[in-house]
Amino acid sequence: AAAAKPYAFVAALRAVREHLERLNIPATVSEAGPSLGRVRRHAVHHPFVSVIVVTDGTAERIYGVTQDLGSNVVRSIVTKTSYRNFELVIVVPATMPSEQQAELLLRADGRGRIVHVADDTSLPTAMNIGLISTNAEYVAFVDQHCEMVEPDWIETLLGYFSNEKVSLVAPVIVDEYGVVHSSGLGLTPEAHHIAQGRLPDDLGPVGMFAIARECFGVSTICAMARNRALRKVGAMSPDYSGRMFDFDLACKLQGDGQHAVVTPLTQVRYLGREISSTNDARTFEQRWGRQIGRAHV
Repeated sequence: AAAAKPYAFVAALRAVREHLERLNIPATVSEAGPSLGRVRRHAVHHPFVSVIVVTDGTAERIYGVTQDLGSNVVRSIVTKTSYRNFELVIVVPATMPSEQQAELLLRADGRGRIVHVADDTSLPTAMNIGLISTNAEYVAFVDQHCEMVEPDWIETLLGYFSNEKVSLVAPVIVDEYGVVHSSGLGLTPEAHHIAQGRLPDDLGPVGMFAIARECFGVSTICAMARNRALRKVGAMSPDYSGRMFDFDLACKLQGDGQHAVVTPLTQVRYLGREISSTNDARTFEQRWGRQIGRAHV
């Protein structure tokens, strides 16, 4: 065990550092837990990123206070993001009152622009409209129920795109109590959020939750993506009323040879609730039933 032979673990960490140096991958290697090494990749370039937020103008109680969801998430992104080379693409219903739109732009602090959609536009379609409104190489989706936790979330996610096959990267998503909502998507034995209900400091089987890892897919409640990779597979399917489109997207990207990564090096707080739909489950099973139950990492 590493505890019995700490020198062996130190040597292993050193070997990982030297390997990364040989590959010219800038990264920091540290201990993540017993016998676990964690690699934090550093983004070499600082490309322009479009952060896409779809908001419908509704207000909900957040920490006991009724707040406009759009204003809250925009404020959170602007005040808790250290990365500076980004814009906010705020997708709203065309009938949203002008003063509410003005408030969103005010909260965006000069980084925001409004994209209008029809009132009855579904969430996946609105996300797609936000996507095609930008030519940025990288886009990040942030749900209107989110609050940012760590300021370096953009640069942390960007670091994983040094691998050309990686098209989608997400943080660990936690709820208002700090319990994991999603640490990736799985299809075994059925569609589910990996580690849902666990505490963030739970290392998981063989420490898998303590390190960044490839998985079948990730939730776009908060995720960064290569713009061209999403467009190539048709982005989010409008055939779903709920977030089952995330599983659909994962299947399409995997079929195209693209990889998804989830990293515990940054977290995002999600204050919403996902509502399951029998129709969505049926649509997914009809389309991707051959994938359900197969082993995915």
